[in-house]
Amino acid sequence: AGLARPSVVAPVTPPLLPLPFSDDELKSDAPPALSRFGRIFSGKSNHHDPFEQALKRIRGRGIKNMADAMRALNQEEQRLQTIRLHFSFQPTNVSPSLPSSSSSSSTQLPYTNAPPVATPQGNKPANLPADPTSNVDPKDVPIPKICDIDQLPSWFTPYDYVISGYRVYFTPKMCCHSFVTKHNETINIWTEFLPVLIFVIGFIVLEMTDSAHSIYNSPLTADAILCYIGLFVCLVLRPLASGFAHMYHCGSPRAFVVWWGIDYLSILLTILFGGIVFGRFTFYCELAQQVFYFISVGVLLISTITSIFFVASDGIRTGSFLLYVVFAVGVPFIYQIVRKFEHKNPQHDVPDEYIMWWIMSFCFSFFAFLIK
Repeated sequence: AGLARPSVVAPVTPPLLPLPFSDDELKSDAPPALSRFGRIFSGKSNHHDPFEQALKRIRGRGIKNMADAMRALNQEEQRLQTIRLHFSFQPTNVSPSLPSSSSSSSTQLPYTNAPPVATPQGNKPANLPADPTSNVDPKDVPIPKICDIDQLPSWFTPYDYVISGYRVYFTPKMCCHSFVTKHNETINIWTEFLPVLIFVIGFIVLEMTDSAHSIYNSPLTADAILCYIGLFVCLVLRPLASGFAHMYHCGSPRAFVVWWGIDYLSILLTILFGGIVFGRFTFYCELAQQVFYFISVGVLLISTITSIFFVASDGIRTGSFLLYVVFAVGVPFIYQIVRKFEHKNPQHDVPDEYIMWWIMSFCFSFFAFLIK
């Protein structure tokens, strides 16, 4: 009833832009732009050079040779063009109504901000996809790079006082390779994995040399099993979770949330199992206090996890976490110190050597907190 079929316009792929350097320039020993790129790499260029920021990004990849830098810049431009093509044909709001017969022979395609292109039935333009970088923040373009704090995407939370060396949009393979490269997480990763390696090697050596106290020659009691689980969580699971979080959190917004969530969960589990071991032997001969302690630690753990997911106030979340830590770790220690001064049942007290190691662990934790 007065409606005409719209003219069909075949999708036209936007022409690819020329790469920054031609094959002849890359093969030449002294390309015309070599001096300009030499100034950029040496830090003597002006801030108006359009390629300066891109070159700073590829400098983070450890490229020193000028020709390799130009090839890397070409590869980055190819990735950008791939992203442009990906975003170009994503429809926005498509109207279900058809144009009337009085409309022009051209059809308005469901894309915005597009350059005009002629239709098959005439010379009137139709809208085709535009360069997506006009609507996308360059910081959020998913290109692997090592960048400064002012180039981080919106989803990446930086460290305080750390202004450079951030890995962004790294693939899992690139994250694994970064284990042996220089960036602002290198020491974090190594200081998590090295203690695990030292503990495993030391444990194996002790098992092989001290047969009298070996696991295979000792009775596997409930207390022994509890200690083994506590050792595994505190000295293996926790550093591995933290090391992998520092290594793989930079892949994507989802990876950032998931890996730091795993890291935080490993902290809670470390405090939980450490507190269970402390409480078990602190209240070993007092069953009522032991049960009360275990129930209290469990309730505080649940409240801490709940505050993280459902409470927006940073003060409440921090307070819940601190209360959990102080109670789980501090109550057994304070109880033992008080018992030492009372001298009621010396045979029930924790040995002085154990108290000494306990105090040293607190000192190391406090020292680490001051460093952070």
